[in-house]
Amino acid sequence: MTDSFKVWLQTVCKDFSELKNEEKTICLKELIELCGPSQLFSLWHQFSPVLHCDFLQYLPLEIVYKILRYVQIEHALQCRLVSRKWNQVICRCIPLWKSACSDVGVNVDNVLFKNKHYSAWRKLYLQCRTKLKAVSNTCCYVETKLAGHTLPVRAVKYYQTLLATGSDDRTVRIWRKINDQFHCNHVLQTHSCAALKCDANIILTASFDTSAAAWNWQSGQLIQRFKGHTGAVYCLDYDLDQDLLVTGSTDKTVKIWKLSSGSLLKTLRHDEWILEVIMYLRCNK
Repeated sequence: MTDSFKVWLQTVCKDFSELKNEEKTICLKELIELCGPSQLFSLWHQFSPVLHCDFLQYLPLEIVYKILRYVQIEHALQCRLVSRKWNQVICRCIPLWKSACSDVGVNVDNVLFKNKHYSAWRKLYLQCRTKLKAVSNTCCYVETKLAGHTLPVRAVKYYQTLLATGSDDRTVRIWRKINDQFHCNHVLQTHSCAALKCDANIILTASFDTSAAAWNWQSGQLIQRFKGHTGAVYCLDYDLDQDLLVTGSTDKTVKIWKLSSGSLLKTLRHDEWILEVIMYLRCNK
């Protein structure tokens, strides 16, 4: 390397360092296009250690597991083929397989394993995936279109052989299943329905009109109306034995009612809209 070349190179490097990022990128692109095989090989040799860095060799296993948790399971299964090390790490990554189980519909918070080995979650996911694949490849269900409502249906509840549907058209329709077909037996004139629950005797509806109501679905008669919310009632739950009804609303409150009389027993306040309520009664025995 001659002295004149060194001086020229220093000048070029100084000018390059003063360019904007976009201008540097353009210069590099032009230079790469001018490179021959030997120059390109030299570039590859310089960048190869960086581009082919295996992070499994440098990161703690706990960090690797946290990263793999956000990898889609299909990609993780392909990554197992990279090396024996990758296969071992992925197979033992409980957060990855737990997340995959959740994606296929498993309620991971309620899963209890007698054997807490890391392979338990992987086996559970593979079993679920096999079943889902069998379902998708088999005609195991019948699609039925229920016509009758004139506006969008907001709520559906299935009870034994009965199906109840609530709509913006201010009706609740009761469908009975006969020979794998649903037939509409009753039409209740109610209110706009955001949610509903039913049993063999009554239907309870939650409405956008800020109220809830109980109906005798066989006669269509209104049994009780529950007024007190100042926002749309989005959810409800009830217990006939305890004579209690619970409702949740966009007014950020949960209200507990006496089901038979409609009287308000208690109001619970929250910071957000109440979109789901579940009644849980503890039995002291």
